[in-house]
Amino acid sequence: WYSWDYDSEASLSWLVQGVEEWIEVSVIIVSGIIYIIVVIFLIITRKKFQEISNYAQEKRILIQAAVITIYCTILNVTWHNYSLFLPDSKWAYMGLNFMWIYNSGINPVIYLILNKTVQDKVKVLSKKSTAAVSTKMKRLKEQTRLAWTNTNPTSGDL
Repeated sequence: WYSWDYDSEASLSWLVQGVEEWIEVSVIIVSGIIYIIVVIFLIITRKKFQEISNYAQEKRILIQAAVITIYCTILNVTWHNYSLFLPDSKWAYMGLNFMWIYNSGINPVIYLILNKTVQDKVKVLSKKSTAAVSTKMKRLKEQTRLAWTNTNPTSGDL
């Protein structure tokens, strides 16, 4: 099976795996505690912050960060402990590796879903892109028509 894994035959592989897992779990716990503190602080001072004009934007940024942290937590716990709840098969390895691939793409997806600035920029880019493709297609159609007319002068227009 093609999958990233620790080399169990290397002398200190078990140590490296254990240290990595504890570092990841520690950082996840610290992040969770910080998020809980921030949410409690926002609940306590809600009225004060609701008066700020960008309160909704700040809330969306907090949600973005929380979703990314939750996904990374699930990914790390699943990766290091998959043998407890997944069968030892190529499909389990494939699923775990896809989770790592999705980890690379979760940030832009979350930003696109929750960030108004990113949404607006994507809309502008897609309009420019659509207009550019439309212009190129019209130009290609005209070039094709001219080439056809030049090679077949009696056939008329398309």
